[in-house]
Amino acid sequence: MNTFLSDHDTQAVRITVGAVTLLVVAIVAMIGAENYGKINRFLFLGQLVTIWLTFGCMLFRKAPYVRVSLSLLSPQELPHGGLFTGFSFATFKENFIPPTLNSSTLRSVFAVIFPAMTGIMEGANLSGDLENPGRDLGRGTIISVCTSLTHYTLLYTLSAFVFTHDTLVQNTDVFQDVGFSPYIAVVGIFIVGFSSALGSFIGGARVLQALARDRVFSFLGCFGKGYGKGDEPRIAILLMFSFCFVCLFIGGLETIAPIMTNFFCLSYALVNLSAFVLRITGAPNYRPRFKLCSWQVSLSGALLNFIIMFYINWAKALISVLVMVAIFIYLLYTTPRQEWGDISQSLIFHQARKMLLKLDLDKNHPKYWRPSILLYAPTPETFPLIDFCNVLKKGGLYVVGTVYQKDLTQENDEFYTLENFWSFFIGHCNVKAFSMVSFAPSAAEGLHNMVSTCGLGALRPNTIVIPLEKERSYGASSSVEILHRLKGMTDVDLPLVSVPLPSQLSDSDYYALINDVMVLQRNIVIAANYEKIQPHGTEICWPAMRDNYPNPKENTLDMVIVGDWDWHVEFSSRFGREE
Repeated sequence: MNTFLSDHDTQAVRITVGAVTLLVVAIVAMIGAENYGKINRFLFLGQLVTIWLTFGCMLFRKAPYVRVSLSLLSPQELPHGGLFTGFSFATFKENFIPPTLNSSTLRSVFAVIFPAMTGIMEGANLSGDLENPGRDLGRGTIISVCTSLTHYTLLYTLSAFVFTHDTLVQNTDVFQDVGFSPYIAVVGIFIVGFSSALGSFIGGARVLQALARDRVFSFLGCFGKGYGKGDEPRIAILLMFSFCFVCLFIGGLETIAPIMTNFFCLSYALVNLSAFVLRITGAPNYRPRFKLCSWQVSLSGALLNFIIMFYINWAKALISVLVMVAIFIYLLYTTPRQEWGDISQSLIFHQARKMLLKLDLDKNHPKYWRPSILLYAPTPETFPLIDFCNVLKKGGLYVVGTVYQKDLTQENDEFYTLENFWSFFIGHCNVKAFSMVSFAPSAAEGLHNMVSTCGLGALRPNTIVIPLEKERSYGASSSVEILHRLKGMTDVDLPLVSVPLPSQLSDSDYYALINDVMVLQRNIVIAANYEKIQPHGTEICWPAMRDNYPNPKENTLDMVIVGDWDWHVEFSSRFGREE
């Protein structure tokens, strides 16, 4: 700006030029990403021309300096101060190990320079407009990063060969001074700034549009709209324009650049962290073609970005991380389930499978024993027993199972209805349990299948709970009647749906099941009178059934009586025995 308007107020000129540039960028972004690609080709060509002209001026510049030989030029004073020595190894040696300066540290220089490399994400932001993003995105990003790194390295290296250390520190217009025209560097800086702003504008607007369409934030719904042939996010572009215009009043490059560096580092850290989680969970949809992609690289990238954030400014980095955590918690509790999936489930599955493989029953000690319960729930009427077993399990496995009493050859739409119902029922009862539905032609056979197959690896139920049902006064498909009664007994909002109910177990079924469970060396609980169980307290009576303790090596049948059950009468009536 000083080149064109040296006699005007720098702050006012900076804001004016910035506002006009933002307006032009917004108009181009409104037109569409297709035109942006065409314009960017000319901008890229202009960047290369100005950069290579600057290289040529540093190597072969003559007037107003006098060339003594091809590799030796007499030092000359630059218009804005400092010396231009020409291509000199002595100058490079001086710059290679410079003296320590208090005015400019590595921290401040890095914070200002880092945003120059943030164009790495532009391709990803515009991946929806690429013909073959799977092929072009990675290849184009690597080529662009290598090209930028090469030109930056050449620029810094040549500067170290031709400018003294004091010149590079004090004179910020060295590229204008060394050029055969000061406008070469000015035009190059304008092209670079315009191209970066245009890419960030379009990429940021499309990211905002995607967030709105995915309903990540419910209040961003209006920004998901697209216009024109290319589905341009014009409302999002207007928001970008407003935000950037406000940022013009923050200050110059030295003020804004560290803030940008902080946000970019946080963004890159989260991208690397996402790649790390996808890699370690082995998500089948994550198949990167980049051969060097690994969880070690992703984790290193995430940690490095966090380290850089705190190295530049620990206070701003801490605030950014706290805001990020707050946003994550907000999304965790407010964002509805999306069709594109949640990586947390993949991570939980990976860790659960890993821990299950380490679970070994042979290493269990009796003092750490806890009941792992399989409860047979033929009807929702067993809700009090479901709630009681939930308290009884003490952190152990808890499975609530029922039987769908049909042949496999018959229509099984009701089977999926029954599965969904029990999952919903258990979830709304605030019970920490798994649901299981067995498919069998009879209730007894289905229950036998559950007892023998329930569990995974060492995580298997060691206690089988079976209700001793009273004679039913309703039909096999009267679940609505049962649920209606439960609504009046509990505060749980239960769905009034009709689901098939299995038939009652006969006395012989109970005998056979008790025998099978004991053969499998598991505990069995026959529950009766459970409808009298109170949710906030239960009277449990342990009757003196024997005078002497049995032999611990023999299978035994213990009884625990809840409430005022006349167990002598009911037990003898069901099993034909009297105590």
